[in-house]
Amino acid sequence: MISIIGSVNGCFVGTVILPQSMADDGIAPSLFTDKNQHGIAWKSLLIAVALITLVLLMNMSSRLVGVFELLIILSTLTSLLPYAVSALADLVL
Repeated sequence: MISIIGSVNGCFVGTVILPQSMADDGIAPSLFTDKNQHGIAWKSLLIAVALITLVLLMNMSSRLVGVFELLIILSTLTSLLPYAVSALADLVL
């Protein structure tokens, strides 16, 4: 149970930090660089929470379970793409 909580915490922090870092580098909109008094990118956090809530609400409807399953497949695919690119780069280089 503790490992699940740690994994979810790490994924959630990464979801907030990644857009902020991309915005700092000029890749993402500067909207994600706004921080509160504690140094947290609050707009990035708000967007992440809204998207997570939307996906969870979609799972509550029986008609939207298919859409939810599609989102799971797409998120798995997008998680595997960086690993595939780095593995290919390792093989080539």
